[in-house]
Amino acid sequence: MNREPYSPLKKNIIFIKFGELSHVNNRILSILEENFSTFEIVKVDIWEELLKRPICLIISLIQAMKYYGLDIIRRNKDVKDSLMHTPYGFRISKAIIESEARKHYAAFSFQTQSFFDGNTGNCPHFLYTDHTHLSNLKNPYYSKSDLWSSDWIELEREIYKSANINFVYSDNIGESIRNDYHIDQSKIIKAYVGCNTSFDNAPPSLDVERYERQQIVFVGVAWERKGGPELAKAFDRIKPRYPSASLHIVGCSPKIFSERVVVHGKVDLKTVKRILSESSIFCMPTKNEPFGIAYIEAMQNGLPIIATNIEALPEIVDDPNAGILISLDCGKTLEKALIELLNNPKRCSKMAAYGYRKSTQLYSWINVSEIISNEIRRTISQTSLA
Repeated sequence: MNREPYSPLKKNIIFIKFGELSHVNNRILSILEENFSTFEIVKVDIWEELLKRPICLIISLIQAMKYYGLDIIRRNKDVKDSLMHTPYGFRISKAIIESEARKHYAAFSFQTQSFFDGNTGNCPHFLYTDHTHLSNLKNPYYSKSDLWSSDWIELEREIYKSANINFVYSDNIGESIRNDYHIDQSKIIKAYVGCNTSFDNAPPSLDVERYERQQIVFVGVAWERKGGPELAKAFDRIKPRYPSASLHIVGCSPKIFSERVVVHGKVDLKTVKRILSESSIFCMPTKNEPFGIAYIEAMQNGLPIIATNIEALPEIVDDPNAGILISLDCGKTLEKALIELLNNPKRCSKMAAYGYRKSTQLYSWINVSEIISNEIRRTISQTSLA
């Protein structure tokens, strides 16, 4: 296909996404709007565009069943995700993006998530992701049988290869892009990620009395994947020793009818922030977590962390400064960590203070904005001179 030569005078930005992404898409859009205010942002939602093409959608479903039918039936894989993780899904998403981009020649394009290739071929392209697929294999809970097809994984490398810059949330994902997909380090930049519940700049209370309340909080949508059942069992075992302790569950509604367990279910972000600010300990012993923005939110709201020692969590939690990391097969280690913090409100306060400082310095949307916008400007400048 003939491409129009690149020109820095183009005033469009192609922003490509697939559905929602834990409020990250809106934050990135704001960053692009604030830093490139004279540009028009053209939004391309691959899922919405696919729904407009019923024949393509049907073929995508057939291909998904061909590759993952048994896993879909057993609910081991999500249908919507499976549509995108076949060679056909990869090709049709690429065709959709190029079709939309031809209507709006752009100064650059930007995509969130990394299971489609958003490079239109006629302008610099940037990617922002919290995961790679092969990084899952670093998690002992994850089996090779859980991977997407080898046909799709071969195509995944093209996503990172075709981007001018791969912005990543954390070091482990940058390492995966470099080592698992053989992408040069010069194309990988850690841009961090910000907090979804930052509504004001007021620092949280770090008074010891707060941690003496012994209110444990879990925030997550995927109850089982994020270790909810293990936390509930551990709390049941230790709560006779702590008559004031309580467990608050936010983001999901497991059927738990137990004394001193409060199930809030799905609530808005302001309510999440309020519950976090009232709590004493954040505990989410997740089994699989591409990044874990919930831990950042907890730290920015003044909470010590109990988390599993997987993926990006050691980088975030920084045991023993901001919290305690436990093994994936938590059991007794989870109970021990809960007891250690419930018994030491002063230590909780110190951990919370460290976590608050670290998270607000590194994991802020202001920091993300500066890193991403500066690199985009640098790359555009170099491209225009080439």
